[in-house]
Amino acid sequence: MHTAVRRSRGLLLAAWAGLLLTGCFETLNYRHIQDDFNAAVETDNVQSVDALGALSGTDAVQRYTDIQAKLTDKDIDGLDDRLKPNAYAIRAVSQWRCGKLTEARNSAMKGLGLPNVADSPRDHIVLTMIPALVIDQELVSKFKAGGGTVSEARYNATYPSDFATAADMLKDAASKVQPGTPDAIIFYVHLQRWRVLQNWSVVISMIDGGAAAGGEARERARERAKSLLGGRDLLAEINSEQALVPADHPIRKAMEAVALQ
Repeated sequence: MHTAVRRSRGLLLAAWAGLLLTGCFETLNYRHIQDDFNAAVETDNVQSVDALGALSGTDAVQRYTDIQAKLTDKDIDGLDDRLKPNAYAIRAVSQWRCGKLTEARNSAMKGLGLPNVADSPRDHIVLTMIPALVIDQELVSKFKAGGGTVSEARYNATYPSDFATAADMLKDAASKVQPGTPDAIIFYVHLQRWRVLQNWSVVISMIDGGAAAGGEARERARERAKSLLGGRDLLAEINSEQALVPADHPIRKAMEAVALQ
């Protein structure tokens, strides 16, 4: 795949643990599940975006699989109501990381349907993000399956509308954060939208294999992306997301490190 898609994700994945395990009400058994999730994230050292959903080691796969087995709908129903949003968020992330995209989306929808989900701002954000990340992974996987290139016709069929949908979902998530939500969580949403937009840009750059003859097709794709983004150029939107994270913040440094690869 194009070198711009191949980027380190260890730091980005590690943020999930802090995002999901802070401020949760605890029970003894459920705390063990949270610990298992934290351990899974620590061993989930995926090295590239083109490996989304494909884990780096069997230990991470097994841990995420075990978490899913311990968090069936019946198991979650038996938890204290205050824990349920977090349980669905952890299950959704575990399913996403294992490539169970339909299941991850369904878990997120169930979590978002809880009457008290708004009382768990961190979990609410994660649950809102997951459907967008599922769309992004579906698109990246399809792009990879095509050998890292796409014809203009195949690109136009689904890529523009789906990338725009994922970007809109993440923009909506960032705009609806509750007062008092830690800045780091908000910045993480900006990072994910930045990453989705970057992937969109990479796919456009490889229309017709990136050959000189496909330049007009790529320009048409960029114009359509601009229209779908409300008149904002795709590159400008990428830079805008990066600028929303302070220059001295670790997430901003991660963005800059990735952009240099």
